[in-house]
Amino acid sequence: EQMSNEKKKEKEKAVKVSDKDAEGTVLDYLNKNNRPFSAQQIFENLHGGVGKTQAPKVLQTLADRGAIVAKENGKQKIFWKNQDDAADPDQLREQLEADLARLTEENSRLETKLTGLRGNTVKISEADRKKAETRYSTMRSHWTSRKRKFRDIVGQLGESTGKSVKELLEDIPVETDEDR
Repeated sequence: EQMSNEKKKEKEKAVKVSDKDAEGTVLDYLNKNNRPFSAQQIFENLHGGVGKTQAPKVLQTLADRGAIVAKENGKQKIFWKNQDDAADPDQLREQLEADLARLTEENSRLETKLTGLRGNTVKISEADRKKAETRYSTMRSHWTSRKRKFRDIVGQLGESTGKSVKELLEDIPVETDEDR
């Protein structure tokens, strides 16, 4: 009796997926992976997203509609993405050539900019220079303040432990400016 209750619970856990949802799931899976699969492989790879008996039916329905291609090999049927909608090679080539031209132009523009930066010949505006100097000054003051606070803390720790600052910094894995 306990065994039958467990089987009932397992059956209740199995979620029934509608054929429409299953078709969408299977079609997405085949399009994403773009390789042949059997109905059993689809069932296993979707981890219960489509039922075992539902998978062959859904695959056959999709094949009948022309969304996927099916081929029978003895008793086994395999299914794969319909490749008829693949891009025309000439059209793809034109697109790639256009992309190549655009990227080549962008590359030459960036190379020119890089050459200017390397040669230090690029001029910046007065406003940008002042902005950079102000930011540098602010960051430097923050750094000196933190460095001073760190030195005070290390000094206090040294006094309380009886070690010199140098000995304490050797014991603590801290990188200081003097180490550089």
